[in-house]
Amino acid sequence: GGTVAGSTGTFTGDVSIADKIIHTGDVNTAIRFPANDVISFETVGVERARFTSNGLCLGGTGSANGLDDYEEGTFTPSYSSSNSDMSGITHDHQAGRYIKVGRLCYISLRLRTDAISNTGSGTIRITGLPFTHVNVANSRAVSNNLFTANWPGDSAPTQVLIQHNNTYLTVYQKQEYNDTTALSTSAFGTTTNDNDIRLSAMYETG
Repeated sequence: GGTVAGSTGTFTGDVSIADKIIHTGDVNTAIRFPANDVISFETVGVERARFTSNGLCLGGTGSANGLDDYEEGTFTPSYSSSNSDMSGITHDHQAGRYIKVGRLCYISLRLRTDAISNTGSGTIRITGLPFTHVNVANSRAVSNNLFTANWPGDSAPTQVLIQHNNTYLTVYQKQEYNDTTALSTSAFGTTTNDNDIRLSAMYETG
């Protein structure tokens, strides 16, 4: 049921429309229902966007054009080792933020420690990323957008590599013309305000 009074209508049930809603006096601007489970938007008679089962589609109508996710939030990163044998670690800064648009995830984080009783063995990792990296080894994300402070000697990281099919990144160092190498846990400082790292990176999720 419903009522129409002048130019205003009030409906208490469904309104069935065969194809489109047209803007009065501007007939080439419309909201359309061109197919089942599809809503499209037109200006100047041209479709600008549509919602389908793939989400918001821009520049095309296929699954590759669908934006089906937007999310932002926080996560808690941690230092770890490739052999998972660190102990007695106290983080005094431990914060991460992310923005995810479709399958692309942007992260920023900061870590700093006040104490490590056992640095463990193997190489340094940062764990706790908010989403799993896509499982394609040749597409692992790399970032050198780092700021570091209070690392012992010449041991400060210069790059990170986010590992495919995982939620951690490996910390690397590159010196002059040498190849980049994963940083050993022996590079950790073990006292107050050590191992400060701030980084940002982008990676493709699974």
